[in-house]
Amino acid sequence: MTQTAVIIAVLCLTTSVLNAQSLYGYEALLGKTALDLDDLRSLIAAEKRNFRFHAARGKKYDPQLLKRYGYTPSRGKKTLQVDVINSSPI
Repeated sequence: MTQTAVIIAVLCLTTSVLNAQSLYGYEALLGKTALDLDDLRSLIAAEKRNFRFHAARGKKYDPQLLKRYGYTPSRGKKTLQVDVINSSPI
């Protein structure tokens, strides 16, 4: 009878440890996913904000504008980015 009780106790302990480890892995995965979703939400909010900004001024919103023109915060003026390989503006 004692051997059976020991075997059952060891099985219960083993399953509880395995469950705790798997739950810890899921929590780590959920944390990373939540951070990715927060980044995605902030990007979407920024896109909506840019669209509203330009629409309020009667301008067409061009999402490629930020890719074509860089912003230098030290001087505060826009600089044209040039593709070095093709020698043409991006």
